[in-house]
Amino acid sequence: MTSVAATSEGFRSTNVTTAVVNLARTSGGPGRGPSLAHFRFSPRGSRAHDRWARARGRICSPLDRQRAREPRTLEPGERKYFCEIDCHLAYSVTGVSTARSLGRGARAATAAGTFYVVTVSTWFDPRTISSHRPLVAPLTPNPRRVVLVDERGRAYPPSSAGQRALDHPSVPLTRELLPSGSYETRLVFDLPAEARSPRLLLTDADPISALLIGHESGPLHRKVFFALPPATGP
Repeated sequence: MTSVAATSEGFRSTNVTTAVVNLARTSGGPGRGPSLAHFRFSPRGSRAHDRWARARGRICSPLDRQRAREPRTLEPGERKYFCEIDCHLAYSVTGVSTARSLGRGARAATAAGTFYVVTVSTWFDPRTISSHRPLVAPLTPNPRRVVLVDERGRAYPPSSAGQRALDHPSVPLTRELLPSGSYETRLVFDLPAEARSPRLLLTDADPISALLIGHESGPLHRKVFFALPPATGP
């Protein structure tokens, strides 16, 4: 399970275990606030408990609640971090193309509106590895949910027909990788003609994450989108 927070290095999500509560205040960028904080459950009156109480008060303040609901959009190339058990993965949008149809022969597909082919980069950031993790140990990412969201808030999942029509099968977002490793995934969406200003939303697929304090999927936390770079035609 993961929670999401902004850090000075980008937008980061962090695992929640039975021993650690991850609290987040969205800073809006470098130098604009505290980064992700980790607090352990501790007896009342202890220093750690006092830190937890102060942080909880800040997070529950009216200003924080308002800021937590305001969406943020990352520019093309900016990274959004997701924390696995003992390391972080960074995602970014590296390209977009549009087409009315894709593929040839039996795999050809024609969009009901327009196909958007969005390229997402996954990078295993070696600077975030736990000291207990072997450098040769591969990581299989947790499942992700990916949709395009237009300016009216309508969400569009990937098109299965569009995915099958790609000239080469796309690398899945769940493919394992080693520290410093990366790969690109092409995701195909079929957007209607009236869809305007689409942005990519990539979040955890775990439904339990919506119940976690500070998680992007939760009701009191902002959504972090990816802006799409200018699209290239066929």
